[in-house]
Amino acid sequence: MFTERYDWLLPSKRRTWRLEDMLRTLAFSTNGVQASNLCQKIGMDVRHDTLLRLLHQTEISEACSPFRRHG
Repeated sequence: MFTERYDWLLPSKRRTWRLEDMLRTLAFSTNGVQASNLCQKIGMDVRHDTLLRLLHQTEISEACSPFRRHG
């Protein structure tokens, strides 16, 4: 199957970069269940498992992590 590649659409996914960034922001701001409930209310059909998977796939550098111990 051949598909056209767009720069605003993630490859092999059903979400755009912008939507995934919004979901990541919601998931980091709240817990998975609350973010999923909020997404359902505003019309984004996303489950908490998907949000948790998105959080685990996000790379966080040690320099900007607030949980990094100094010493």
